[in-house]
Parts: sequence; C-alpha cells; structure tokens
Amino acid sequence: MSAPAPAAAEEKAAVANAAAAAKGKEVAAAAAAEAGRGRFVPYPAPVAEHADVVADAARFRAALERLHAHMGTRLK
Repeated sequence: MSAPAPAAAEEKAAVANAAAAAKGKEVAAAAAAEAGRGRFVPYPAPVAEHADVVADAARFRAALERLHAHMGTRLK
C-alpha cells in the first residue's frame, strides 16, 4: 500500500480537528497532550488516618469532598 499524500493527510487532520472542536474536545485533547499521561491524576496525600475517617461521619464527608475536588470529579 502507498502512503497517503501529505496534502490529503493534512486535510484529514484538519477535518478531525474541526469535528473535535465542534464537540468541545479540543481543550481536553490539548491538556492530555500537554500532560503526556492522558487523563491520569495522582491521588492526593492522605489528610487523616483511616480510623479517624471511619469513626467520624463529618470527617469522612470532608475527606471525600476534598478527594473529588482534587480529582476533578462530581460528588453526587
């Protein structure tokens, strides 16, 4: 098989970029490319000991909210 012509490859990339931009994914793709690790977010350092979190519902909720805020996810 022959490789596609450079102009055809550029046109295909432009169409793909336009489609991604239309869906609002250009920001996520740029961030993933910049980070070099995809959507990986490391876990934060523990804020309390396990026994303390298990024993106190308010501390559990606060730790859970902090975790979700750090990871960029929604807590329902």
